[in-house]
Amino acid sequence: MAAAVAGVSAFNDHPLIAGSLAILVAALSSVSTFLNPSQKAQTYQSAGNRYNNLRARLRFLRDVTPHTAVSTDSQAAELKDILADKETLGQESPIIPRSGFERARKGIEQGEADYKVDRR
Repeated sequence: MAAAVAGVSAFNDHPLIAGSLAILVAALSSVSTFLNPSQKAQTYQSAGNRYNNLRARLRFLRDVTPHTAVSTDSQAAELKDILADKETLGQESPIIPRSGFERARKGIEQGEADYKVDRR
C-alpha cells in the first residue's frame, strides 16, 4: 500500500522522473525474464559438476585401479564408459562464451588449475 502511495506521489511531484523510472524498471524486468540468468547459471553449474565427476573417475582409474586386483579388461571398459560420458556431456553442455573461455585460459596459464596431486 505504501509503495502505491509513494508511486502516486512521485507521479504528482515529478512525473517525468517517475515515468522514466517506471519504463526503465519494466524494460529491465522483461530483459531479465528473457535472459533468465538463474537458469543459465544452473545449467553451467550442472555441466561443471558433471565434468568434475568425469575428472574424479579418471583420476581414480589412473591412481587407484593400477594398484588393485582389477583386470585390464575392466579398466578398459571403465575408460570406454568415461569417454562415452564425456562425448555425451560435450554434446549436451552449453556453449561457453568467448570471453569466459579467454578468462579461463588466462587463469589456467597463471596456474589456477594446477594441483599437486596431478604432478608426477
